[in-house]
Amino acid sequence: MSGSWQCHSGSLAGSVAQRQSASGRMRSGCCLAICGTEFARSLSGGGVFGTIRQAVSLLRPLPLLIRSQRSVEAPPLFSVVSTDPCPTREHIMSDTLKERRRLLIATSGVGAVAAAATAVPFVASLTPSDRARAAGAPVEADVSKLAPGEMMTFEWRGKPVWLLRRTPEMLAALEGHESRLADPASAEPQQPDYAANRHRSINPEFLVVIGICTHLGCSPSEKFAPGATSGIGEDWPGGFLCPCHGSIFDLAGRVFLSQPAPTNLEIPPHKWLSDSLVLIGEDDSAAA
Repeated sequence: MSGSWQCHSGSLAGSVAQRQSASGRMRSGCCLAICGTEFARSLSGGGVFGTIRQAVSLLRPLPLLIRSQRSVEAPPLFSVVSTDPCPTREHIMSDTLKERRRLLIATSGVGAVAAAATAVPFVASLTPSDRARAAGAPVEADVSKLAPGEMMTFEWRGKPVWLLRRTPEMLAALEGHESRLADPASAEPQQPDYAANRHRSINPEFLVVIGICTHLGCSPSEKFAPGATSGIGEDWPGGFLCPCHGSIFDLAGRVFLSQPAPTNLEIPPHKWLSDSLVLIGEDDSAAA
């Protein structure tokens, strides 16, 4: 069966080539016959110069006809390239399977690349952004240039954090008004255990406190000057005043009695990395 099929395919290819070659010769012969007829008519009808012009015009297409005759070739019967003079069905099927396998591998590779390109942005969208990580990450605060009696503000988790460097006079004033405070010993859990003391800090000189009133979330103003110059009263020891509803806090962030704010100001977790560098948002026990 295979041999007969091979011979049939070979004879068919030869037949196609012969037909195209014969068709080309027939067209060329017809054109030459027409040219000869027209040339004979011109000889019988005009002068010498007219006959020459007619002959030249009729002979111009001949080179094109000869080139077209030479360029006629039979197209290949099969698109499969084979070194055999007459490829068998098994060879053709084998080459076809190889082409299909290559196409399948290429398609799978392109699909995998497309899937990876789609998955990377999707996975990246599930992770927190740099801004979100920075908002919750610990913040280092350098207080080396902070003079006594001055305060600096840093941002941690979207909240203002105050760093007040208290003078010896400010620290001494913390003892004289504890009877007027709502929570002088910091019994309420508004601070880590290491800040549950009179000055509510690790280093007595530096107060690290969140500058948000515990009433409705306003930001208090600094009223560090004691006495009547602060505008609060003669017995004012210095501290903070909330402009929203008038809550007052001392220089350790402790709230006075009968104020709208229910508790002291919040002390964030923090630790000192050096004498002038404090890390806000993380302490030695665990990250905040």
